[in-house]
Amino acid sequence: MSFLPEYPYPAPAEALLQVLDSVLEPKSCAYVAGPLESGKAYYDRVASGDHRPMVRPENESRLNGFALTLRKRLEYPVFDSGLLKVPAWSGRDYGTFFLEVIRRYAKECWFMNGWEYSSGATKEFVFCCTIQTPCLAESGERLIVQEGMRLICEAADFVRGLGLNDAKLRSRAEELNRIDGSADLWN
Repeated sequence: MSFLPEYPYPAPAEALLQVLDSVLEPKSCAYVAGPLESGKAYYDRVASGDHRPMVRPENESRLNGFALTLRKRLEYPVFDSGLLKVPAWSGRDYGTFFLEVIRRYAKECWFMNGWEYSSGATKEFVFCCTIQTPCLAESGERLIVQEGMRLICEAADFVRGLGLNDAKLRSRAEELNRIDGSADLWN
């Protein structure tokens, strides 16, 4: 299963990667993942009738705070994906760029509580499992494939219970099941 690249890197991704290359060694930083444009609050608000909920400011604040906490604890750089804003980029552009950042620079990925409700963070988790980059929960405990699969399945069930589309989350759990092969996901 290959996530990179589905299509060419968006401009100015190559320049941004060159800047990162000038600062970071391969596999030298922690990467912080969590919901930005989606998450549990997003689904709750959509289910209650808000068709364009603005959850990014609060999610970004939580992600930034988590990254700052890790910077105080860890002796190596922490990459905060919530800070990058390129006006011309789509969600797909960001996704492609951040998977490349993980592939090149992340020695480990830390997943903020609630990551399992995020399309982007769940894709990052599947990618990390595919390339065998260690994943850690916000608590610092190792986050293994089976636990990630369980969390994503619970998130998908929650979203479905709200009467919303859970297909993206279910597809992520199925991708993890292909990696692990030990679960009967939906029974």
